[in-house]
Amino acid sequence: YDGRKMLAGIAILERRGQDVMDRPTGLLAERAADADAAHLRAQGRLLLRHWPEALAEHDALIARSPEREEYHLGRAQALLGLDRAPEALAVTTAFVHRAQGEDQSVSLNTELALAQALNQADRPKEALAIEDRILGLIPDDANLIRERAGTLAYLDRHADAVVELDRAAGLSETLLPSDYVQRGASLRWTQGRDAARAEYEK
Repeated sequence: YDGRKMLAGIAILERRGQDVMDRPTGLLAERAADADAAHLRAQGRLLLRHWPEALAEHDALIARSPEREEYHLGRAQALLGLDRAPEALAVTTAFVHRAQGEDQSVSLNTELALAQALNQADRPKEALAIEDRILGLIPDDANLIRERAGTLAYLDRHADAVVELDRAAGLSETLLPSDYVQRGASLRWTQGRDAARAEYEK
């Protein structure tokens, strides 16, 4: 059972399609009260963008263990997926404040979720401050740099956004399709339509 639970976790880390649901569901059929297996399935829901189900399952997990940071993080991600940014912001802010009041550390993932919620709540300057702080700790994280590029573009700092996307590409040795879209949008503002069109055609 423990070995299969480990395989379920690996499937989620590797984002292996429907496997991220089938393995945890099989575990829960044997041990319905296993919170770890329930969390694995809730994570699978997030990966498959099953937002309502992911929210419901994370709510159930929080009811059982409200102190678990990863459950609140998953709930915030589900709320963001449902375009309920103010609620996601409230969830992450409340958890961060409670942890600080109890003199506990907060994971970088939760802080990043807070930054994403701030962006979606039209508070990009606050989001950028959080991203800058996290990048001070892990400066070579390509995905975080991409997040920062999106925030810079939101703030109409398009030239800076292009620089950050190029830096992310250098670290990951490739540009993602979404990078070309974001880079093209920013180039339109800095170099004109022709530069943007050339980027999109890549």
